Amino acid sequence: MLAPTGAYAGWKPSVADARQGHRTLEQALDDAERSLDAGYPATALLGLKDSFVNGPSCFFAHANPLWARAYRDLGRPTYAEHLQRMMAMYQDSCDC
Repeated sequence: MLAPTGAYAGWKPSVADARQGHRTLEQALDDAERSLDAGYPATALLGLKDSFVNGPSCFFAHANPLWARAYRDLGRPTYAEHLQRMMAMYQDSCDC
């Protein structure tokens, strides 16, 4: 997604990795929340999307609230609405 330069922080976001378990998901979520609170929604979005790609599908449910917030903070409320419709596809339990 294209975003204004000011929406990116000067650091790489944490990314969850299914091979390393749930701990990395918590780190990625904490980092995304810090990025959002600091005013860097594009950095948060990058970490959340990469975590979703690298992790099991159950990560989606955990990331969804912050992911939606990132889209809203970027002025993309329609994308946040699409995330809600995707929830039905990613309801697996997370046993990692």
